[in-house]
Amino acid sequence: MNTALERDQDRQQLITRRSLMLLAGQSVAAIVLLGRAGELQLIKGAAYNLLSEENRISIRIVPPPRGQLLDRKGNVMAANQQSYRAVILREEVKDLEAVLNRFADVVDLSPDDRARIEKELHRGRNFSPVVLKSNLSWNEMARLEVLTPELPGVTVDSAAQRFYPLGAAAAHVLGYLGTPDEDEIDNDNEPLMGVSGFEIGKTGAEQTYDDVLRGRAGGLQLEVNAKGRVVQELKRTPPVAGKNLQLTLDADLQQAMYQRLSQERSAAAVVMDVHSGAIYAMASSPAFDPNIFTQTIPQDLWQQLNSDPTKPLLNKVFGGTYPPGSTFKPITALAALEAGVITPETTVTCTGSTTLGTHIFHCWKKGGHGTVSLTQAIAQSCDCFFYETARRAGIDRVSATAHAMGLGQVSGLGLSGEHHGLIPDRLWKRKVFKQDWTVADSFVCGIGQGYVTASILQLAIMTSRIANGGMNVKPTLLASEAASANATRLGFNPANIAAIQTGMMAVTAPGGTAAAEQIPEPQWHMAGKTGTAQVQAITQAQRDAGFDVFKLPWEQRHHALFIAYAPEDRPQYALATIIQHGGAGGSVAGPLGRDILRKTQELDPARNFKAA
Repeated sequence: MNTALERDQDRQQLITRRSLMLLAGQSVAAIVLLGRAGELQLIKGAAYNLLSEENRISIRIVPPPRGQLLDRKGNVMAANQQSYRAVILREEVKDLEAVLNRFADVVDLSPDDRARIEKELHRGRNFSPVVLKSNLSWNEMARLEVLTPELPGVTVDSAAQRFYPLGAAAAHVLGYLGTPDEDEIDNDNEPLMGVSGFEIGKTGAEQTYDDVLRGRAGGLQLEVNAKGRVVQELKRTPPVAGKNLQLTLDADLQQAMYQRLSQERSAAAVVMDVHSGAIYAMASSPAFDPNIFTQTIPQDLWQQLNSDPTKPLLNKVFGGTYPPGSTFKPITALAALEAGVITPETTVTCTGSTTLGTHIFHCWKKGGHGTVSLTQAIAQSCDCFFYETARRAGIDRVSATAHAMGLGQVSGLGLSGEHHGLIPDRLWKRKVFKQDWTVADSFVCGIGQGYVTASILQLAIMTSRIANGGMNVKPTLLASEAASANATRLGFNPANIAAIQTGMMAVTAPGGTAAAEQIPEPQWHMAGKTGTAQVQAITQAQRDAGFDVFKLPWEQRHHALFIAYAPEDRPQYALATIIQHGGAGGSVAGPLGRDILRKTQELDPARNFKAA
């Protein structure tokens, strides 16, 4: 009996021990579970909650409306127009290739379009739409609506699209928009740069003032389902629109200038205010319609624009530099006057050539001009007078004067692509060619040939500084800057500037090289200077055979240049123009300059300003 009792007691103790062990194991498991739950909730809860929210919430950047570009009268020169575009949401598409192929049956997709779409889909944020095609026609929109069931993930929405009312007439000065390059996206902290369909200024004023015009992005927080479809809008931060900018340009003059330039094969011109530096019109012809860049430009059109010998993509006003020819002679004369090596009464006898050692330097007029003073030399553009003037002044004085008058340096206008040209001196030649400067070099540079090159904009600045009596006027495209311009004196003797003005007035008077091009209305009379810049040297054999520049191939003919200011008795407007390979300055570029300056004074943009 005792044995049976003992066995019962042993069994009970065993059960008790096992129960305790099981309870201990359960307690340990409970503690582990509670600890893990605490870790997930308290320590990693925020991280997992964020992941959950990212799966549920789509944050979309809202591009701001771009600021408009206005002319000086408040006319819109770069506007925002509503257009329609097709976009795709990758999360809703199972077979992207099939969808793109079906879409291309309705709306043309070039290989470049496809490459861009693939890149943006790969780079884009989750649940962010990618633009397939912009500027859809009504017919394309209607067909897409019909095919909606066959185009999962594709929708049509509205967006602002840049529009340039003047088209090609203002293409170079206003510029155009384009998709940011990869390096621009990588180097810019602005999240807008990676948004599909977002564009920035690529050239012209659009590029220079992009930061002001661009505005600041807004944002949307959207609740989306697993397929990316929007369930509801959670939060909206409105974008801040870009600022409108009023430019100094006169849209009517800009249009008229381009129409006149278009009568030539390749030409450019600029008109600026001699006191404020306001650019009233700047055009290069031929040009291109900037509205074509609202879509991916066709490859064949791009190749055509790039291969055209007249360079329609180049702003010839400051993107190219040319020998200024005789338009440089006022600089040579001013340098000599300032140095005291000539006076307005100094005369030189021109027999048609000047001999230096064994080399003969010809004047453009066979037989020569006879004995001429400074005024007569400028009026008749006598090369022999300026050979001697350059010799007396020396290249270093000529170079310093040219730089002071705006040549050999960028203008400060701020548009990209501007070239500084070249104004040589002794140090430059020694550094570049390891040779000493010679009198022959001075002869050639003194008449604006040889090493000397300048842009048409620089020649306009030079002309303005002559016309305003030697004030340091600088060009600007911003109406606000022009209104507050405060030019200072350059330090030239006013009497010497006046002597140059007298010579330029004689250019358009009877006996001058542009007498036939004088503006008919006396109150609008202009003073000017013609220039012919050789593209290639003329040999003695060609001279003896009766050289005719117009018998040369177009690309070998001389450039024709003309600078002028008006009215001549109270200067307000300065002009510089070039006809590439036009042949002769006075007879070719002179009429072009006359027509533009006459139209400028008719419109009188300096007196017609309306603050926007």
